[in-house]
Amino acid sequence: MGLLVIDMISEDSELNLKQMLGLIGSVITLIGVFCPFVSTPLTGTVSAFENGRSMGAIILVLAVIALLFSVMRRYLGMGLMGLAILGVILDLFIREQLYISHLKERMSGHSDSGFLRELAHVASHSIELDWGWAMLLIGGLLILAGALLRENR
Repeated sequence: MGLLVIDMISEDSELNLKQMLGLIGSVITLIGVFCPFVSTPLTGTVSAFENGRSMGAIILVLAVIALLFSVMRRYLGMGLMGLAILGVILDLFIREQLYISHLKERMSGHSDSGFLRELAHVASHSIELDWGWAMLLIGGLLILAGALLRENR
């Protein structure tokens, strides 16, 4: 696939800003899928690809398609992929927030013992979103911005 991308770029070696934003956004999104987006005290960090819900795989496929659209200078398709990536990220964010709040509720209400209740409280409140979210969001926004940018003629 890398040779195909290089071949397509070399046909017309002049990259415009729209194309560069699409390429950079796609690469950032591809990297962001494997970056930590949730950290917990017991399991450590989890990436979008490792979360077990296949959302990371969906974002990965959409980012590859956006990369191909940007190389081929198909900005409508690139924009649609950017919107789709942002939609999946929003869905994943909402699901993660609901899961974290549900987990905090369950952990705080299960123990009768003061020590275990306090331990559950500390563990549940140590779950937090990590920097991988920023990578995914920036990548998706760059793809969309590249598609929406006016061409200089």
